[in-house]
Amino acid sequence: MEDKSIVSIKGFKVKLFKLGGLEVGIAIDVGPRILYLGLVGRGENILEVDPETGMETPDGYWRLIGGHRLWIAPEEYPRTYSIDDKPVKISIEENSIVVEGQPERENNVLKRIKITPGATSNSLRVIHEVVNIGRWEVKYAPWAITVVKPGGVAIIPVKPLKRDKHGLQADRVISLWPYTTLSDPRLKFIDNYILVHQDLGNYNPLKIGASANPPIIAYYIDKYLFIKKTVFEQGEYPDLGSSVEVYVSSKYLELETLAPLKLVKPGGIHVHVEEWILIEVGRIELTTSVLDSILNEICG
Repeated sequence: MEDKSIVSIKGFKVKLFKLGGLEVGIAIDVGPRILYLGLVGRGENILEVDPETGMETPDGYWRLIGGHRLWIAPEEYPRTYSIDDKPVKISIEENSIVVEGQPERENNVLKRIKITPGATSNSLRVIHEVVNIGRWEVKYAPWAITVVKPGGVAIIPVKPLKRDKHGLQADRVISLWPYTTLSDPRLKFIDNYILVHQDLGNYNPLKIGASANPPIIAYYIDKYLFIKKTVFEQGEYPDLGSSVEVYVSSKYLELETLAPLKLVKPGGIHVHVEEWILIEVGRIELTTSVLDSILNEICG
């Protein structure tokens, strides 16, 4: 791990680190947020940083900011839109970059993100921790949201699980939000996969969730494939059983993974781990056979 420099990305002060073949940028004055992810030496950020988009809330003006953030599910207003515009604590602990936000007193939680090298030079482990700093039990799930640059395609695998030997039981969940329409041209179903295109010219929001199998979500943009891989846990997942979700607007796309809901005692920590993989795959067709081949090789 190499501590490189401090740079400005669209007005946000960011501390850069090199981990193997990847560069990671941590926001200093807001967060916890990861605002840069790219291959070393390329200077290409797979993440979208947006200082303009936001909304008024009872607690003040919430800004999207972009990059990677940690929320708690289920989504509720105004709790979910906690203002994270204060400086964070960044430290190095053994082989981990630890980013800790300010305590959210209104929500009785503290959010922490740890980043460690992955199994390969092009991978990372991103560990999300949500601490109950209140005086009573709270039920919630860590919710890891990554805003990626526009123009690509999100990929959700939904391969059959076959829960019983005769195939009589339902084995997959797909969740839709009220503003999502099945006729939306950005939404495409192929064998074993759901594809969601980001279109700068389509101003209607779209959101879809699923119980992903295998438990990953991916994004193909230009010549790069970005994969977020998790481990499925038994339990009650938010949003009708969704372990992954995609939200898309005219400006950006969000790749989201969730942990199961748990009742967390005071002082307890709910942890959710993602493995990030960023590789150059060149120009590919997003067909079932191509995706099966790539994801089987990468994810096993």
